[in-house]
Amino acid sequence: MGLTADDYTIVPGGICISTPCGANTLPSLMERGDVDAVALWEPSSELAKEALGSDAIVFQDRSLYREIVNLHSTAEKLADPEKRRGIVELVRALARAQELYRTDPEAVWPRISEAIGIEPSVLEAVWDDERFLGTLVPDILDVLEEEEPWVAAQTGRAPRTRAELAPLVDDSVMKEALGLP
Repeated sequence: MGLTADDYTIVPGGICISTPCGANTLPSLMERGDVDAVALWEPSSELAKEALGSDAIVFQDRSLYREIVNLHSTAEKLADPEKRRGIVELVRALARAQELYRTDPEAVWPRISEAIGIEPSVLEAVWDDERFLGTLVPDILDVLEEEEPWVAAQTGRAPRTRAELAPLVDDSVMKEALGLP
């Protein structure tokens, strides 16, 4: 049994990263009962959950949704020794930061909270929802292949094959940054 567009109404609402949330944000719409469910990223979903208190139910299945953040460059820049050094150093710094995020999150919470204006208690509550792997996800080519038809349709071109997508995944910078063979 699946849902059709007749089974629900999409209600637009804004995000909220700090209370009090505005009237037209999804946490406020949820709290007032103007919407029955919200689907959004943190911290808005945490604020909606907090607004509902013990009535809140969270459905989360990492096999259905995950975010993968990419770093993009060009072959030209990677071939330039000076530019490549800078890119490798950036990736090395990101990997070190992610290691700190994993091993000592309390040390970074105050700075993150201040930088993006999220309440420290909300940041702590949502921290376990995030993954800071500090490496390429092993199935990145599978992800690109799955998303390619949608991207191609959005850009008005034919989808690329897996073989055409494969050269877009270059782990050499990551290996160099982490000192891997």
